[in-house]
Amino acid sequence: MRTLLSIFCTAAIVAIAATAAMAQIDVDISFDPTSASAGDEVHLNLSVANQGADPVLADIDLTVTLGDFTVGPLLGKLPLAAGEQLTRDVSMVIPPAPVSGDLTLDLAASVGEFQDSSSATLTLMSSSEGSTDQGLTALAQQLFAGMGISTSSTPTEQTSFGGLKQSY
Repeated sequence: MRTLLSIFCTAAIVAIAATAAMAQIDVDISFDPTSASAGDEVHLNLSVANQGADPVLADIDLTVTLGDFTVGPLLGKLPLAAGEQLTRDVSMVIPPAPVSGDLTLDLAASVGEFQDSSSATLTLMSSSEGSTDQGLTALAQQLFAGMGISTSSTPTEQTSFGGLKQSY
């Protein structure tokens, strides 16, 4: 009986420590409102928190997707003090996009082996003007600038084979 209790207590301590370790970095992202047209102002609420007891330099990864177009990952570094939470309300104007659909932002943060991610989706109404790839790149860069994140790489574009053929 005593051995069983000892095993249970050890398992509980390991589970609590693992839960605390998993929660060292916390990311949250959301749009307000959740649907818009080109030219509309939208607020993007972002939060990255260091829930650990030591300062960290978090690796940030942002990918922006609309239809067949993907911009990213845009990579950056964000220093956070112990217990610090960076919260931003980024106001932005939706760039022209010749397609309607869901604009999805995937934000991830990692510190060593600890990581967290969050996604936000904005439903867009179509517009007959503009360039989707340039608009998405500008949007991704606007988000990083609004958060004060320094970028460490150039954003890349992933597209379908048909989109690649149109480029040439």
